[in-house]
Amino acid sequence: RPPTGREHQVRSRNRRLTLGTSPRDATFVLSVVEDVTQALEAELKLRESEENYRYTLELSPQIPWTAGPDGQILEIGPRWESQVGTSLQEASAGGWLDALHPDDLGATLDLWAKALATGEPFDAEYRLRTTHGDYRWVRAWAAARFNRQGLVLRWYGTLEDIQDRKLA
Repeated sequence: RPPTGREHQVRSRNRRLTLGTSPRDATFVLSVVEDVTQALEAELKLRESEENYRYTLELSPQIPWTAGPDGQILEIGPRWESQVGTSLQEASAGGWLDALHPDDLGATLDLWAKALATGEPFDAEYRLRTTHGDYRWVRAWAAARFNRQGLVLRWYGTLEDIQDRKLA
């Protein structure tokens, strides 16, 4: 125990070393003891943070999503599949466009292309086909995260159901 009285987690590694080649040569054991307390505490905090994030996503009425610099969907919240009926793999392969109302497709693609070209936020309202086959109004909003050189690293966005507001 260190002087603080606090217990520490350690990891030790041992290695047998023999100096020389005859049986009378000295054999030593080299032990390396590493304090891993902070690393384990950080790992626990990270796991807790990931759990909090997962529960937040599952409880949110919005559908969070991320896309690469090229606009390809990388991640999409769990509500996407239950509300729209396509998987992350389908959405990533451009399947999210298949769920857009045909009348909204052109304008939405124009806004998305402009955002991808300029790095400016994306903000669009369009109708999205649900698992029931009907269309609901959603608002899609996304902002880019940039690197130090000003290049887009990733897009972070949300889909919000605005059907009731639009109808009102």
